[in-house]
Amino acid sequence: MIKPTLEEAKKHSQGCTVVPIALEILADQKTPIEILRNIRSQSNEWFLLESVNGSDSWGRYTFLGYKPLLSIYGDSDGIHKRNGINESIVGSDALIAVREVLSMYKSPRFPYLPPFTGGFVGYFAYGFASRLASWELPAAQESCECDFRLLLFDKVIAFDHFKQKIFIITNIPTENIDISYVKGVTELKDIEKMILSPANSQEDPSICGNIKKQPTYEGFAEKALKAKKEMENSGILSASLSSCTALDFHGSLLNTYRLLRTINPSPYMAYMKLGGMEIACSSPQTLVSVRNGKASCSAIAGSFPSDSAQQLKINENELLKHDLFVDIALSDIGKISSFGTVEISSYREENISAYASCLSSMIAGELKEGFDALDAIAAVLPAAPYSGVPRLEASRLMCEIEESSRSLLGGCLGYIDFTGNMDMCISTRIASLREDTVYVQAACAFTAESDLSGAWAELNAESKALLEALAQSEEDLWLL
Repeated sequence: MIKPTLEEAKKHSQGCTVVPIALEILADQKTPIEILRNIRSQSNEWFLLESVNGSDSWGRYTFLGYKPLLSIYGDSDGIHKRNGINESIVGSDALIAVREVLSMYKSPRFPYLPPFTGGFVGYFAYGFASRLASWELPAAQESCECDFRLLLFDKVIAFDHFKQKIFIITNIPTENIDISYVKGVTELKDIEKMILSPANSQEDPSICGNIKKQPTYEGFAEKALKAKKEMENSGILSASLSSCTALDFHGSLLNTYRLLRTINPSPYMAYMKLGGMEIACSSPQTLVSVRNGKASCSAIAGSFPSDSAQQLKINENELLKHDLFVDIALSDIGKISSFGTVEISSYREENISAYASCLSSMIAGELKEGFDALDAIAAVLPAAPYSGVPRLEASRLMCEIEESSRSLLGGCLGYIDFTGNMDMCISTRIASLREDTVYVQAACAFTAESDLSGAWAELNAESKALLEALAQSEEDLWLL
């Protein structure tokens, strides 16, 4: 069955440039990982987004996409737009460049379709803040990689685990919609054939080699003590110290991700290939989202290894850190929300996973007229728990002390769709594979009064699941 019908698509096409149409098939023959294997054999760039509610049930939807229409990314040369083999620099303002692309794709919403039917998928790295008018970070945050990369997908495969159906979705132009609809139906049938074809049997070798970089307690303590001394004299209330483990790695992160989704299932699970980088992520929380004009931002802090989770609500220093980030989230959402609409929708909720647990609060508000999803992203980056309080001053301090790029850590990852909605998770508990090296980065927030041993334990808890998944990924997982 294909929805909407041609007549319904025409009815909802007013004021839109594209309309999503979907073919529904039963989801009892294929798994998302099986389809992903077929996708990877047909495209060099792709994504898989899924989630776990609590610790014992999968979220309703899993989204997959491949063969993006175009990509847009930023580096030291400017903002690049790539369409197939054609690439050009389109200025230096990332938000303008992304808005220009999105303006060409306006879609209606259909209540019977999944929440994501097409749009940009990708990330904004920690260093993206340097592109914002009020931010200037020292050169240590510059990196050879992109500070943001977004891929535009007009076709999406969505698993509805509740209804046990797969929605195959394509977006058709509203211009000459009769012809577009027929062409779209053909595209849906072709994707159905790909989904139902035997899973690609290519091997997914994973070979972990030598450790190229690994944090030590001595190095951590030296930097933390230096930061604490500066904090006492500068008015900085909280800061965040990061670490990076780098290993030689050959092959794909697919097996790493398969293990990660079983040993550390999280609210935001992602596996994607964007440009020359593979990403595997198991993030615990939203950073920012926009749903039907309502913006939400999470404050997440107060982290312990899961076997010490009972300390979350009794440790005064951790509660202080958490409330500092709640205050920042209130300020961030307040900048883009209509007066009187900002509220704390949840407060100090326990977020417990297999390896690390934390407290989270959610702040929400109705977007001001003229503000959009990109304004919401700009308002909250970099993520407060991975920068500090005050955010700019703390970021500058730690940037000087760390003397290295944070890459994706403390940024956000997710989608911006054709209807104006957006959902981005905090980029943490994340591994990135570039040029035969895999990087696992983590961070811990601390105050001048924080105990260093506790901060070190928090840092290790953040990366433990990923390092374990990488270590086990060399095993033959085909039959798992």
